[in-house]
Amino acid sequence: MSSRRSGGSALVRDGASGLKRKKKKKQGGTKRSATNPEDAHQAFDRLLQRSGRNSTYRLNRVLSDVAPHSPAVAISLFNRMPRANANLWTYGIVIGCCRRVGRLDLAFATFARLITTGLRMCPILFSPLLKGLCDRKRTSEAMDIALRRMPELGCKPDVFSYTILLKGLCHERNSQQALDLLHIMADRRGSCPPDVVSYTTVINGLLREGQLDKAYCLLDTMLDRGTSPDVMTYSSIIAALSKARAMDKATEVFTRMIKNGVMPDCITYTSLVHGYCSSGKPMEAIGIFKKMCGAGVEPDVVTYTSLMDYLCKNGKSSEGRKIFDSLVKRGHKPDSTTYGTLLHGYATEGALVEIHDLLDSMIQKGMQPNHHIVNMIIGTYGKYEKVDEALLVFSKMRQQGLKPDIVNYGTVIDILCTVGRMDDAMSEFDRLKSEGLAPNIVVFTTLIHGLCTCAKWDKVEELAFEMIDRGICLDTVFFNAIMDSLCKKGKVIEAKNLFDLMVHIGIEPNVITYNTLINGYCLDGKMDEAMKLFEG
Repeated sequence: MSSRRSGGSALVRDGASGLKRKKKKKQGGTKRSATNPEDAHQAFDRLLQRSGRNSTYRLNRVLSDVAPHSPAVAISLFNRMPRANANLWTYGIVIGCCRRVGRLDLAFATFARLITTGLRMCPILFSPLLKGLCDRKRTSEAMDIALRRMPELGCKPDVFSYTILLKGLCHERNSQQALDLLHIMADRRGSCPPDVVSYTTVINGLLREGQLDKAYCLLDTMLDRGTSPDVMTYSSIIAALSKARAMDKATEVFTRMIKNGVMPDCITYTSLVHGYCSSGKPMEAIGIFKKMCGAGVEPDVVTYTSLMDYLCKNGKSSEGRKIFDSLVKRGHKPDSTTYGTLLHGYATEGALVEIHDLLDSMIQKGMQPNHHIVNMIIGTYGKYEKVDEALLVFSKMRQQGLKPDIVNYGTVIDILCTVGRMDDAMSEFDRLKSEGLAPNIVVFTTLIHGLCTCAKWDKVEELAFEMIDRGICLDTVFFNAIMDSLCKKGKVIEAKNLFDLMVHIGIEPNVITYNTLINGYCLDGKMDEAMKLFEG
């Protein structure tokens, strides 16, 4: 479970369930942990040859050392172990290992063998079975074991057992059922009251399903019943409320959190900063940021990036750069999201020099731009007709080991088509196919539009048939969009030629097609052609 719990039984590391061992000095046996298979088998062989009251303890030590890293080996060792040496701890380890290797059937078979031993059951032995069922979305079966079979075997479920069920229900988006089970726990006259982990599990489940009001009410219920929320509980609710831009409620929970003696952490403050920025309240966001620093909580990269994101999206990239520089000065390492946020701000403002400098700095510091960042930069250069610069960035991405994707190619082809460099655009088209990429409808549309503009009708027809061969639907919507664009640019003759091609390959024009061409003729002052098309 979690270190947030205290008391009770504990699980052997990483889900290899077993009873907690009492701390005591080692008495002989192996001097080092048998964590690899060969060492484990050798240690096990030596121990099997011994006898004495400590032999079971030592065998279990080997199993528990091996179980976290090699659960299959631990199961193999158990199969060589005399059953007389096996105790509850042994069976707990093995049942947990069976679950971890994905053999829930073996876990149940081992448990069935345990029942025949007559050993007294304890709730912790059921945990791997419950977890295994919940992992496979068989929570209803886990519920039956916990609420019916466990009591029949003289073992009442404890808070760990219930919390496994709560988590399983929430993962299956059955948070209301989890809430009902939580109330059952609370109403059983103190026999198994829910703890902070139980409440937080259900609160998180409700929040994931967007049930903010129920989660908020459960927080009140939790406090009324004397269970103190921890920083994770409060932070989960504050994050959800901030995401929903319900900043009044988020602030109310934040205030209550501090009043109850729970200190906010970086995640708490960052959620509020992000919420205020998303709500268009930068002054409040900065106020929280200052309060965070004043409380001795160090902002992380996510906190800084949230502030930068707001500034950059609102035309204040220079201020965003100051936040970026402050982040670096305080010893934080910007990630790709941080760089991308500032680069996007520069791109929106057309700050090409700043884009170039920041990209160089990013690469020099060993940060690899991703496809999205590269595409954004290429597109920005293209928007300002800096074609050579765009192509240089496109070329450099290969040198840095980043293979262009179809979106990158689409952006470059669009730039080349816009400036009439159709031969270069077609070369990139051939290149992307040679690299195993499949051109999509966006790439084809861009090329056909560019070729129409240059009156390269043979190539247009060739691409149209290639689209058909690739299973891309050619319909009136496709042709109407290109014709509309051509007409608006005064290229009505090219639009008419595309109209003729459309009919030639068997696509029936619709009323929108005719209206588009008629409007094109009218805009071009060719009223006679418009009337002929209208009357025909």
